[in-house]
Amino acid sequence: MTHDNLLTKACNYIIRGFAGLLLGAMLWLPASAKNLKPFITDYEWGYVDENGTVIDIGPYEAAGEFVNGFAAVKQWEKWGFINEECKLVVPFKYYDYRDFSDGMAAVMEVGKWGYINEKGEVVIPLKYDDASYFSEGLACVRCGMYWGVIDKSGKMIIEPKFTSNSFYSEGLMANFDPQSQLNCYFDKTGKAVLYSYYSIMPFTEGLAGVQAENNKWGYISHDFISGNTHDMTIAPQFDRVEMFSEGRAVVMTGNIWGVIDHTGKLLTSKDYDIISNYSDGMAACLRNGKYGYLDLEGNEVIKPQFYYADYFDKGLAKVTSVTGDRFYIDKQGRRYATEQDARRFLAQEAAGGASDGVQTADTRPFAEIARNYAETFVDVDTDIPQSGVENGNIYALVIANERYDETAPVAHAANDGAVVKAYLTKAFGVPEENIVTVTDGTAVQMDRAIKRLKTKTEAAATVGKKFSVIAYYSGHGMPSSDTQDSYLLPTDVAPMEPRPYSISLNDLYRRLGDLKAEYVAVFLDACFTGNSRSDEALDAGMKGIMFEPKAGTPHGNMVVFSACEGNQTAYAYDKGRHGIFTYWLLRTLKETRGQVSLGELYERLTRYVPFTATSLDKTQTPCETSSPNFSWRSIRLR
Repeated sequence: MTHDNLLTKACNYIIRGFAGLLLGAMLWLPASAKNLKPFITDYEWGYVDENGTVIDIGPYEAAGEFVNGFAAVKQWEKWGFINEECKLVVPFKYYDYRDFSDGMAAVMEVGKWGYINEKGEVVIPLKYDDASYFSEGLACVRCGMYWGVIDKSGKMIIEPKFTSNSFYSEGLMANFDPQSQLNCYFDKTGKAVLYSYYSIMPFTEGLAGVQAENNKWGYISHDFISGNTHDMTIAPQFDRVEMFSEGRAVVMTGNIWGVIDHTGKLLTSKDYDIISNYSDGMAACLRNGKYGYLDLEGNEVIKPQFYYADYFDKGLAKVTSVTGDRFYIDKQGRRYATEQDARRFLAQEAAGGASDGVQTADTRPFAEIARNYAETFVDVDTDIPQSGVENGNIYALVIANERYDETAPVAHAANDGAVVKAYLTKAFGVPEENIVTVTDGTAVQMDRAIKRLKTKTEAAATVGKKFSVIAYYSGHGMPSSDTQDSYLLPTDVAPMEPRPYSISLNDLYRRLGDLKAEYVAVFLDACFTGNSRSDEALDAGMKGIMFEPKAGTPHGNMVVFSACEGNQTAYAYDKGRHGIFTYWLLRTLKETRGQVSLGELYERLTRYVPFTATSLDKTQTPCETSSPNFSWRSIRLR
């Protein structure tokens, strides 16, 4: 294979592979040395250490992860940066930002981007229409429609001509050259050193994946770029490849994934559906629907047994069992209830023995270790998992009605809505602009919210975009005494007069079902008996109703999870600061990091909501209804 018949589409592949805006450039950025993590409580963000100790409570409107010793925090609708001592080093003055990399951070003020250093000083003026991360002393910036490359002095190394941004790795940047209409590797002077008709990837560990004219992928070295060799280091033979890390690369042949070394030798002997990139000497692998782990030699050292498996970091990984229980394992597969237990045990083991006060590893099933799982309280408002990717294929409607004009409030409903939205944006990566939110909605506001959702999804459908819809409601429900239909009660409508201004479930389901979504998942933390979360009648002269209200008929590809059966009340869980139903919904999403199917989610709700209700001397059983012939159980929310 020669230089002239290498290949194209580099930018699309790179950006897709790195989950959007230059996440690939962030792969080498270290997290906080002190392992501080953001958390939220009572609408205010702060930071906790690995022991769960609150280090800083802000208060912040939003808080980012620590990257390269700094974290972005938001106050008064503007962003600044704190250091690992939680001291503000960059004032709250920017409307948007990129995390620090290579000693610089891109910031935006009044629509223009520039760069600051670690002292918060503006070192490159805010004059660009967009700006990316610095890597190897260079960064892409956008002027008008096109991207160019600047150095740390702000000098333009490559004049704006690219339609997409990229980044430098091992001295080269892969990007599409609009002049030649070919993919190219560009050196740091801006010179194109290799043209390709097919797809190319960035260099890591001296090798870069390229797609040959036979549509197969292999790897080239820097010698290929310089012309010292015309042969690929690893011949094009794979249907898909990933970048090298820790001396290994993940490749796919047919639908089977495997692991190769720098020579192209296949190290795995079994067929895997998925293999992650290596981290800390381990790679997660999926076989027969369950996750396990491979070592650097491709050996299956922890057999597939988990529903979800995270990356290893400093000898530990978070995993989720098939029953939804979440815990930590070490490289020998030993299980620990908390990260702190694991760290203490491994430290003591490394010192040569066990000692008092150190929890030893336990290889029993997790359900046996934590028999009091359902009784254990978890704060679902804090340490919300971060997906790390943007999921623009989900649109959401969140309505949370707590304070009513003519009846009792709905305890914790506002917090229900705020935290559900936080999980949508963080755990699922749903963009803010895809979420329609209403708090204490009047009849007009609730109707407009559904119309806004329709407008957004119609625009998506017009450009051929496939999407799904998640709808959540927390507030009062109310039955109609004459038709027995169920209604969502706006805050300005009297309980005894739900019609015609309230939204009936049938009307809600019809309007959501008409959106042409691949699926619509509706979550209702409400009851329709005429009672409040405290089991009191919504109207002073009302003693409850003598019939069971109609549940409504789902429309389109829809499944509805309701907090309780038709003749029950949806109760509050004061300790959790949520409705019982919403608490277990959020707890499941937290413990599975959003990696859960609707069937698994429903199973957990029907198991644990009744248990918590019973502990409060109440009766509450979630129920489900779905469109005819709609198979919803295997659908994954993320």
